[in-house]
Amino acid sequence: MLDLSSADSTIQLSVNSKRKLFTSVDLSKAPTLSAYQSLKGQIASSHGVLAANVVLGNGSDDLIERLARRDHGNSVLTIVPCFERLYEGPSKNANLVDTFQLDEGQEFKYTNTAHQDLLAKLRANEYSALWICNPNNPTGEVISVSILEELAIAVSPGKLIVDESFIEYLDNSVDKSAVLLINKHDNVITLHSFSKTHGLAALRVGYSISSIKLTEAMEKMGIMFGINSMAVEAARLELSDMTNTKNQVKIMQNRKNELLRSIEDIGEYKVVSHSNINLFMLKKKNENSIYDLLLANGIKSKSLAKMEGLKDKGYCRFRVPNNPLDAEQLIKVLQEIAIT
Repeated sequence: MLDLSSADSTIQLSVNSKRKLFTSVDLSKAPTLSAYQSLKGQIASSHGVLAANVVLGNGSDDLIERLARRDHGNSVLTIVPCFERLYEGPSKNANLVDTFQLDEGQEFKYTNTAHQDLLAKLRANEYSALWICNPNNPTGEVISVSILEELAIAVSPGKLIVDESFIEYLDNSVDKSAVLLINKHDNVITLHSFSKTHGLAALRVGYSISSIKLTEAMEKMGIMFGINSMAVEAARLELSDMTNTKNQVKIMQNRKNELLRSIEDIGEYKVVSHSNINLFMLKKKNENSIYDLLLANGIKSKSLAKMEGLKDKGYCRFRVPNNPLDAEQLIKVLQEIAIT
């Protein structure tokens, strides 16, 4: 079975880093405050902020939960379709979750019309937070920093929470990050993960960047030793040398471009992919979901039939295969399904 359902596993930690990791961590000792501070410092340096702007979490899911608990009982707004945790987390923490639907006719792009409609909705209602996935999972849509700033102003005094877990797949990602807004707008918070472009999904390392005021509030909601020593050291190793990661990202982007051209040549599928992240979604034109057909032919995708904004629209999401042979297998199955 070729499993392309997960958004992780595209990037692998280098062999050299794995060797260093297993020889440098004493598993008999608890994590140290100095190790946490060192990791915060590396993260801060990579984003051009202070260590005091950084909160570490047990994956970005931990940070989503903290923010959702902080807004307990309040109304929040989420742009959909998007990563499910951005509405499931607030919902299970008794937030009143409202959604803003992007138009399938516009391929779920964040158009100027959508922007004006969202601004109007924010001005007409009082939300404690606006949740955005940028780049979007699963569509890859990217909202510019200037537009995000307008949204931060419109939702104030509520928070603009931007999940940027996939942003390092983008070229010049620093210039596209809402981190640029945190010194100007104290209601902006960005969420980041070491699972997507750093190959550490199993170790659960995430972080947020925000104003010191928000950072202090987030820190109070965490637990002691929330990230284990192995995870901290692995993240530090990753940030100390990004060459391996950058090379793998470039290989993935080239493979994705080739793959999408091959799918387009088949002519039977509608593909949605608006940037170079490691995901894309598709459906067979004028038909219901092909998830079961793919599964029967040895391909596991992620069905989006229950995702807010994509319910019953027939889309499946795929991770870009890790090697050319897997990509060829996917194309072969899509060709076979196309003629059935």
